[in-house]
Amino acid sequence: MLFDVNSIAKSFATPKGPLNVLKDINFNVESGESVAIVGRSGSGKSTLLGLLCGLERADMGKMVFDGEDYSTLSEDALTRLRANKIGMIFQQFHLLSHLKAYENVALPLELKGDSNAKETAIELLGEVGLAARIDHFPAQLSGGEQQRVAIARAMAIKPKLILADEPSGSLDESTGEEIMSLLFKMVKDHKTSLLIVTHSQTLAKRCDRILTMENGVLV
Repeated sequence: MLFDVNSIAKSFATPKGPLNVLKDINFNVESGESVAIVGRSGSGKSTLLGLLCGLERADMGKMVFDGEDYSTLSEDALTRLRANKIGMIFQQFHLLSHLKAYENVALPLELKGDSNAKETAIELLGEVGLAARIDHFPAQLSGGEQQRVAIARAMAIKPKLILADEPSGSLDESTGEEIMSLLFKMVKDHKTSLLIVTHSQTLAKRCDRILTMENGVLV
């Protein structure tokens, strides 16, 4: 088992008292599996994603990823885990505007001291169909092209898991379908697990399993 989430709960302090956002969350992700988490806005999906990538800490429960218990890891150790094993894809792409396409993809590898970062980045951009765009800045790329760069960047570290937050949410329907087909092909070719948080039932149905979140609970 790659990711095992047991009895996770998360609340936030408010003037009216604690707001219980996540309540007794339990699920797992197997190696090579694709899982979708769907639910309405405010159901707790974004909070759960923050916990899964280690940007937030759970109030209770246990999360074990690739044999490592999040609750026992320091912030530095969580940062290293993300840098080496977890790729992230966002709705708004989050590319660095001052870096060219290949530089955006190479960056996570350079931070790890990989001497072949540029070569790997160029290879991955070719894999996502952007061999002719490697020297373009994000502002010179369409939304679909920017998301292709983001997918290449997420795959650069050869992650064990891709976490995707509404990855087609900023794209028109046709482009979104094209980019999602590319994403599923990439994770299959690279034997990577995929967990998608989305409103889209169409996208969710492409995954091996669908989990539905309502009012902070998986149902």
